[in-house]
Amino acid sequence: MTHRLAPRGRRADAMSESFGDMLGNYCTPTVGIGLLLTVGLLVGLMALFVLHTLTVWVSGDPEVAFHRARQWVGYTSSVWNSLRTLFNGAKKVAFFWVPDWNTFAKHMIEPAVYIGLDVASQIFTGYAANCTVEPECCHF
Repeated sequence: MTHRLAPRGRRADAMSESFGDMLGNYCTPTVGIGLLLTVGLLVGLMALFVLHTLTVWVSGDPEVAFHRARQWVGYTSSVWNSLRTLFNGAKKVAFFWVPDWNTFAKHMIEPAVYIGLDVASQIFTGYAANCTVEPECCHF
């Protein structure tokens, strides 16, 4: 009875496929969301720990450090909420403004560019071009 050895790459491919299959069994949206929440919670707790440690180091008194950290977190949340309010307002304005801009560009700017190119071609060449910009070349 002879043992045949597989070529070098085949065994590694078989192992990676089985690892990929194994990983695919555990990668579900629920696991992904749970992992994101866990990482977010750990990052948040670490940020609070670092903030509290810095304020203890600056003040030397844990009670004063707690109140300073609470104050800094309050300021940070106020800035964050203000920026998010401005961003959401800008997003709503853009949501209603973009279709108007597209209409303006299609019916005002595009014809003005075509007319400008036609006029420039007539002025500099001395004769009218059949079509300076063909509509088929512009797929907007």
